[in-house]
Amino acid sequence: MPSTSNTIWRREWRSSRRLPGVLVFVLLALGAVRIVATYHVLSQAADEPATIAAGMEWLDKGTYNLDPLHPPLARVAAAVGPFLEGRRLPQGQVIERGPEFSIFKVGNEIFYEGGRYWRTLALARLSMLPFFAFGVAIVFIWGRRIGGNVTGLLGVFFFTSVPAILAFSGFAYTDMPVGVLIGGSAVMFVRWLELPSIQNSILFGVLTALALLSKFTALLFLPACWAAIVFCWIGTNQSREWRLYFRQAVWIVLTFFVIFWGGYRFSVAPLKTVFLNPGQDIHALHVPQAVKRLLYFAVDKPI
Repeated sequence: MPSTSNTIWRREWRSSRRLPGVLVFVLLALGAVRIVATYHVLSQAADEPATIAAGMEWLDKGTYNLDPLHPPLARVAAAVGPFLEGRRLPQGQVIERGPEFSIFKVGNEIFYEGGRYWRTLALARLSMLPFFAFGVAIVFIWGRRIGGNVTGLLGVFFFTSVPAILAFSGFAYTDMPVGVLIGGSAVMFVRWLELPSIQNSILFGVLTALALLSKFTALLFLPACWAAIVFCWIGTNQSREWRLYFRQAVWIVLTFFVIFWGGYRFSVAPLKTVFLNPGQDIHALHVPQAVKRLLYFAVDKPI
């Protein structure tokens, strides 16, 4: 009898451990179905042609010069599906940047090529589903850490129900990737503070680099997240081995550098060859003159 009771208890315990994972998967699947259902209802959004054109350049030509205002990760992800389908960067005068050049025109040509507009658009938008799934995982992991499985599940439920989350997960934009990767970097930063190992340092460096490769606005949000986390951590931790953190920070910097530079195919070129009018762009910035002088100096140097 005791043996039977122990067996039943073990089964129930294992089942209780599996149940949260099953429920998370169900919520993820329901969210994905709602997202995919919009593909053939909503025509292209404003920036989707630019997204697919820039990403296609990276895949097809191995360069990233047509529209360098945003980093390549999310754009390359959006172009992978159409690229595998056989779409390529249009040839001819559209590739020559000049006064008449339009990155949106290039993207539209890719969308309408071969009369498969809706299929190409859907393939580009499918690239956002992995980022949506990553966001679900981050919300559950962090929620469970704070308040257990119920808190994690509630977090996932609300995350997969917010219209803005579903909307941006259904467009080939840069917003969803940068949002979830900033969250991933923040979660990994907490983990790194608790256990500053080489593995955690590398993972933190990777996620931070990927967040910045998704969109440069990560430069605004990441430091704010880290500062808040450090403030709370200092207030709740008495003993800290600063030397260990400094040593592990070297791995973070090296990993970040390799991943971020790799996102640009380890290219080196003067900024003035990437941007059409870098001097004009710098002049229009509302920043101190010292900063402008530094930027003027940078545009003549390799990046």
